[in-house]
Amino acid sequence: MLNLQDVKKGLFRAIQKKNFHEAMEYYNIAVNHQSDDPSLRLIGADIYLNIGMKQLAIGELRQAFNLFMESGKKSQAVSVAEKIRALSPSDTEILEILGRLYKELNKEEKAAFYYGEYINHLIKMGKVNDAKKFLLRVKNEGLEKYLLGKYQFLLSDTQVQNILAEISKEPNYPAFFALMRKEIARSERYQREFSIILIEFDKILVQDKKTQILEIFKKMLRESDMYSIGYRWVFIILPETNKYGLEAVLNRLRDKIDKIFTSKHYYVANYPEDGKDVKELIISSLKYRVLT
Repeated sequence: MLNLQDVKKGLFRAIQKKNFHEAMEYYNIAVNHQSDDPSLRLIGADIYLNIGMKQLAIGELRQAFNLFMESGKKSQAVSVAEKIRALSPSDTEILEILGRLYKELNKEEKAAFYYGEYINHLIKMGKVNDAKKFLLRVKNEGLEKYLLGKYQFLLSDTQVQNILAEISKEPNYPAFFALMRKEIARSERYQREFSIILIEFDKILVQDKKTQILEIFKKMLRESDMYSIGYRWVFIILPETNKYGLEAVLNRLRDKIDKIFTSKHYYVANYPEDGKDVKELIISSLKYRVLT
């Protein structure tokens, strides 16, 4: 029976000859004897990749990552996590892990990049509340400055003020503003929440497009919900709707509206969590943009 040293010699010899199926046989023997060796796991990942078994390769990389983390070798763990990300770009979890590790390694710009990608993924998955919560964490960690200007979901104060000036010119804005004041007073009196959705379209809405939007709202919104359609902006008030209900409504609307319009942005806010007066709520909604 071969000892571990002989097995490894056979493994490396097979790899040098690019006989990866033979290498896999040696690897399986070696890993059964030394399963806690992250370097060996990396070799296994390379073998799996060379024989076209990507998912098994990712599995080996995850094993190596966990072993490096358990031994406190964060730099090596980051290197492995980068490989996982390259092989599995749709893996949302690995983005958060990379951001956290780079932050722990004091590489803030790198951390911010992966946090930004993580937030992008959350938004695309319709997890708006999780995205906003994570943005708050990024801000508290002092990383928001790295995201400004690089990610469209996070707007600067100047951008927010410019948009605010633009929407205030919409013909339906004064009525929306007045309705929000009434809803705030009602919600404050009865200690209830409500939410708002603002939708920005890239072009002026012609009548047939407005009609399509109205048909969607009639089917998707409640009788108690209030909405108004302007030139390029649509305003929606959702009484007695918390942030979780807001997320559900937003995702249903996006599913329908995104099939009709290719370019639009959504902005959301919840009373009282995001603001306690009209302007504060609107500015809060404009600060974080939900992209499609």
